[in-house]
Amino acid sequence: MGNKTAPHVREQLFKLPIMAIVFLLPLRALSIPGAGGATPGLVLSLALFLVVWSSARTYRIGWPVLLTVASLVSAPFLMEFSRADHRIESGAALGYVVILLGALMTYLTLLWSKNELGLRATALLYSVGWIVQQAATPSSWSTNAWKYSFSWPVTIFLAALIYNNRSRILSVLFVGLMAGLSIFNDFRSNFGLLVLTAVLVVWLWKRNAPDSSIKTGAILLGLGGVLWGVYQAAIWLALEGYLGLRNQLVTAQQLASGESLIASGRVESSAAFDLFAQRPWGYGPGVTPNTEDVLVAKTALQGTGANLDGQYINTYVVGDQIKLHSVASDLWVSFGIAGLVLAAYFAWSILIRLVGSEEQVTVLYIFASLVALWDLAFSPITSNIHEVVFAAALATPLLSEMQKSRTRQKEKKMTRHESELMAITAARSDQRA
Repeated sequence: MGNKTAPHVREQLFKLPIMAIVFLLPLRALSIPGAGGATPGLVLSLALFLVVWSSARTYRIGWPVLLTVASLVSAPFLMEFSRADHRIESGAALGYVVILLGALMTYLTLLWSKNELGLRATALLYSVGWIVQQAATPSSWSTNAWKYSFSWPVTIFLAALIYNNRSRILSVLFVGLMAGLSIFNDFRSNFGLLVLTAVLVVWLWKRNAPDSSIKTGAILLGLGGVLWGVYQAAIWLALEGYLGLRNQLVTAQQLASGESLIASGRVESSAAFDLFAQRPWGYGPGVTPNTEDVLVAKTALQGTGANLDGQYINTYVVGDQIKLHSVASDLWVSFGIAGLVLAAYFAWSILIRLVGSEEQVTVLYIFASLVALWDLAFSPITSNIHEVVFAAALATPLLSEMQKSRTRQKEKKMTRHESELMAITAARSDQRA
């Protein structure tokens, strides 16, 4: 009896360090001084890099790792090129490098945990770590704790709790509760993403049925239609006052500008396009914008109606660094084309896994994916890269899964080909008869 239980005990003891590391990954409140904001979880994962790597490489990690390394390698070259006409803050440069290195190690560690503990346990531990982190840093809440701190980790935690449920009604009710909390706390973008989550749960719930013939491309086209429908419905609800008086007034004011709600809410994207046109190779981490950069950005922002003399534009967007409130744009600014391609790869892999996976859809994966896609376009890297990395880890398939999928596709093609040959043979037989 003792001999049988000993391996089980050792296995459980082996899992404890993994659980501790995943929980500690988000705890910036315990960051190591002088290490650019590295958390205890990141330090421990780096110390166990060989163990993390040996487990994570059973997944399809080639492109994410290659593009991240390329981004890190390009950073010193971009900085050196920018020195001719830009000032560089070394502390900020280190911070952005740590953010990207931390994102890579978080990604690999989450895959390690997913392989050893399972997806559900990994999501629970990581989200609890973020809940503790947010609770330990009340200064980040501003005046809205749900919107700025707790909405994502609490939703991920609860979605992980019901991960194994097979009730579409329960999933939709849960999403509805989270959506209600979001609109009550003036978090319109999260409300929209949750509504879209509910629609996708209803739409894709039975996609694994044997008689289903929906292809990935058709689902992508359908998703575009769903996005447009949810967007128009959200506008109508807001203008009619169903989402509260403040949302009604803000929505009416933004629509009066003649632009979409997204464009009105995230004006930085116009500056990103013009800065990219001026300097497509990027700037480098820690680079301070010069007079020409400020002029290009403000000229682009002028057409959006933004307050060019306000503190937000002059202190945040083109202050000490160029900050474009977008993970993809921030990766391009600091790490050039390699960083932009990395963002594009994550977006594509998350989207394809969302619409093309043969697994049962879950609130956890749909919500995490939609938030990550939103963050890539409209959220700053410093506070939202973890949401992108989490969704990317969920989306990354095992190499064995990919091989099985290819085998199934070949078998389907062979079966279809055999059926066609049989039909042709039967037709010829009929003609001869």
